[in-house]
Amino acid sequence: MPIIGARVCRPLPTVEAWADRLASLDIPVLGSTAESLERLRAEEDDIDAHSIAEAMSSDPLMALKILVHAGSHQGKRVVTDAETVTEALADLVGSATLTAVIANLAGGTLLGAL
Repeated sequence: MPIIGARVCRPLPTVEAWADRLASLDIPVLGSTAESLERLRAEEDDIDAHSIAEAMSSDPLMALKILVHAGSHQGKRVVTDAETVTEALADLVGSATLTAVIANLAGGTLLGAL
């Protein structure tokens, strides 16, 4: 096998193998993003998808994680993929409250799963 731990020891044979390998890696998130999300949890009555997206605006990898997660958890009503973090968060809220989304983001469920 050409992969040992997180290292690729020799080129993978196909694009699909590379895609599978990259999909299995955890994308890092800035500590400041996690801290911002924790602060938003305290303001749960005054937040919306836009304010959560704002908290992530300086973390492109977190934006990527949210878009990937939303794309893989689309409901039956969703016709097209979300193109912005705000859209992706709004789509995620279809099955949960914003408070639950923030709890998952800040608590690590989405941070680790995305």
